[in-house]
Amino acid sequence: MDCVYETMASESQPYNYDPNKFLNITQNPDGTVTRHASFPSSPAEPELSTDSGQLTLSKDIPLNPTTTTFLRLYRHVSPPTRKLPIIVYFHPGGFVFVSATSTPTHVVTPQFPAI
Repeated sequence: MDCVYETMASESQPYNYDPNKFLNITQNPDGTVTRHASFPSSPAEPELSTDSGQLTLSKDIPLNPTTTTFLRLYRHVSPPTRKLPIIVYFHPGGFVFVSATSTPTHVVTPQFPAI
C-alpha cells in the first residue's frame, strides 16, 4: 500500500493556491489585511442594556493605534465579590476572516466569562 502513496506523491503537481484570493482579503505592506467581505458587526457594550438576559459588559481597548488593532474585554454585569481568574481567548484563526466585532464572535465570546 505504501508504494501507491509514493507513486501518487511523486506524480502530483506543485500546489499553486492563493489563500488570500480564496479568503477575499488583501495583505497590506504593513502586515495587516483588508477584508473585502463584510460581516454583521456588533459594537462593544460597556453599559447595561434593557435586555435582562445580558450577562456581560464589553469594552474595546486600543492595542496598537497605528494598525487600529484592539482588545475586546468582557466582564460580568455584576462585579464579583471575590477574585476570579482571567480568561484570555485567542481566536484560533487570528481573526483573518472576521474580527472581534463580528456579530457571531460577539454573541458567543461573552458566554465564556459568564460561565
